[in-house]
Amino acid sequence: MKKGANEPICQCANMPICQYANVQRLCIHQPETCNLQSITSNLKLKAFTIFEMMVTLVLSGIIISASMMLYLNYESLIRGKTKQMNSGKETLQFYHIFTHEFNNAVMVNSSGYTTTFMMPVSSPVRYEFEQDFITRVRENMADTFFITVNDFKVVKDDVTGFDKIITMELKNGGEIFPITLIKEYSNEVMMNKSTHQ
Repeated sequence: MKKGANEPICQCANMPICQYANVQRLCIHQPETCNLQSITSNLKLKAFTIFEMMVTLVLSGIIISASMMLYLNYESLIRGKTKQMNSGKETLQFYHIFTHEFNNAVMVNSSGYTTTFMMPVSSPVRYEFEQDFITRVRENMADTFFITVNDFKVVKDDVTGFDKIITMELKNGGEIFPITLIKEYSNEVMMNKSTHQ
């Protein structure tokens, strides 16, 4: 059964082999097994089963969830470290400013949790110590340091009555920084005090 002079014919389907290119070897070499059922069974596409797809989706979900948790933990750790570093910088900044103004002040006057530094040239500087923050006021301009202050104490000199020693503890995260400042007054201030008495 030939359809053309030069065209090979599939012996089982009576059609040119070029239309059955995928089963060409089967038709030529094993004509007895070539039938429509074997042709369609050999033409089945390879694909994933539903079970394989579901396993892949479950594993992908587990990996994505674990990655997301690691990312969130890392982000939280970085945010905490950044906050701690900023808090440490703020504590250090306050310490430098307060120490500098304490040492340069002509007179230190304290009343309760408020300390005023009488500066030699510029206007006075007032510090108000609260439990969770410190406010620095100078010429109607205020700066706030968000630092926890514990055990703020002022010790006066027995002879002159001037504020002599200031002690406090600054809490930064889990660390506590004790501060002790001792004021040395100039001879001029001490003489003015004695003349006024």
